[in-house]
Amino acid sequence: MIVAMMFPFILETVRYIAGSSLWPRRHRSIALFLIGYLVPWLAPGLAVWLLHEFEWGRHWLLTPAAFLVAAAWLRTLISQSADAACHRGYPLAPSGWLADRTAVRYGWSIVHRNFLCH
Repeated sequence: MIVAMMFPFILETVRYIAGSSLWPRRHRSIALFLIGYLVPWLAPGLAVWLLHEFEWGRHWLLTPAAFLVAAAWLRTLISQSADAACHRGYPLAPSGWLADRTAVRYGWSIVHRNFLCH
């Protein structure tokens, strides 16, 4: 579901990764970016799945409570500073382990930008 719904939104970013990477590392950088993009999406899905395994995890008050937590998050300074950083560029290293790390971190940051930017 994540792949079907969210990957069309990141095609331009994948093109940017491909164009910014050295030719021999291009596919590896794209794969690491996608891993960094998928992990933050899979973590909440796993948490919800585990929550539904318990009887109390199906209580009707959990949905309104989740909306209240989300609304409170938008009022925090962390959220507001992250919102200000939404349009900041992200440089990619050309080679070595640093290139792997920056590709994964860039995928991670795209997820956070999707959640925080308007």
